[in-house]
Amino acid sequence: MIYTTPDGKLVNVAKGPAGNFTFYLRPLDKPRTKGQRVKGRGQRLWFSSLAEAQTALADYARQRGWKQQEV
Repeated sequence: MIYTTPDGKLVNVAKGPAGNFTFYLRPLDKPRTKGQRVKGRGQRLWFSSLAEAQTALADYARQRGWKQQEV
């Protein structure tokens, strides 16, 4: 799943450096970069599986009002 923020950035789940998963933000004009990790207060940062991270991203995106991008 990929989401778009109001300021025009893409948010997706990607593998982290330790083999775990987290959310990454990247500008629309740089599609080949991994981006920067989403850092939110009270938010869990790392997830052990892709499915767990995608579920958490869906909840976080709904709270923030981000739109799911059609693929």
